[in-house]
Amino acid sequence: MDEDSGTVYLADREGAPSGGMQMSLPSGRIEVTAEESNSSISLGLENFKLLATHLGSQYRKQGKAPTEIRKFFA
Repeated sequence: MDEDSGTVYLADREGAPSGGMQMSLPSGRIEVTAEESNSSISLGLENFKLLATHLGSQYRKQGKAPTEIRKFFA
């Protein structure tokens, strides 16, 4: 998540953008780029939408990016 640009983007563990998908925080618009992912682990579009929406929601509630994200499997 880049707070300055208001964008949530697909990234590797270190936070470096790995390409492929991004979401605008102000508009909520998801963009799938033609750029290939640099990461060997790719996140599917539906999972990215869920995580990016969650990040955006927490950002609006707290006024800052969450420091931790947990995903639970049922």
